Amino acid sequence: MHIVTSCIALIGHWTLGLLALGAMSQPLPQDQSVHEWGFEFDEPTLTQDLNTWAAGQPLVETAVGTASLRDLTVDLRDQQLVLRGTVNAAWLTAPVDLAASASMESGRLLVQVHDAHVNGFDLPQHMRWQLEQQLQDQVDRSLLEYKVVVRSVRVGDGRLVLRGSRQ
Repeated sequence: MHIVTSCIALIGHWTLGLLALGAMSQPLPQDQSVHEWGFEFDEPTLTQDLNTWAAGQPLVETAVGTASLRDLTVDLRDQQLVLRGTVNAAWLTAPVDLAASASMESGRLLVQVHDAHVNGFDLPQHMRWQLEQQLQDQVDRSLLEYKVVVRSVRVGDGRLVLRGSRQ
C-alpha cells in the first residue's frame, strides 16, 4: 500500500505542476500601457502544451521505479478542469485523472482539487489538499511575477478564460 500511496502522491504532484506550468506559460502582453489583459486557453492547446512539457521532464524515481506521465488530455467543462493521462513507472502503467475548479476572490485566482485518482484509487484528502496548496502556490507566484489582479475566471465549453488587469 505504501508503494501505491507514494506513486499516487508523486503523480498527483506532477499532474498539478504540469497544469500550473502549462497554463502560466503564455506570455502577457509586453505593452506596459495596456493594463487590461486576458488569456483564453482551449483544450487542444493546453493538452498539447502539457504533453510537450511532460515529455521534456526527467524521469522521477519512485518506490516502483522511474515514473513519467504520458497521453495527457484536458477537458474544460461545467466549471471544472479534468485532466486524464497515464503514468508509467517501471512495470506499472496506470490511468490517472483529477478534477479541479478555479474561482476568483479579491483579485486572486483560487484553485480547488475535487477528485484525484490513480488506477481508480482515490487520492486521500490530505494528499489532495497538499497538491492543491502546491498548485495554488505556483499560480500565486506566476501571477505575482506578472503583477496581475484577476477579475474573472471561466471554465467551460472547452475553454479556460482569465481576465484581469496589471498593477
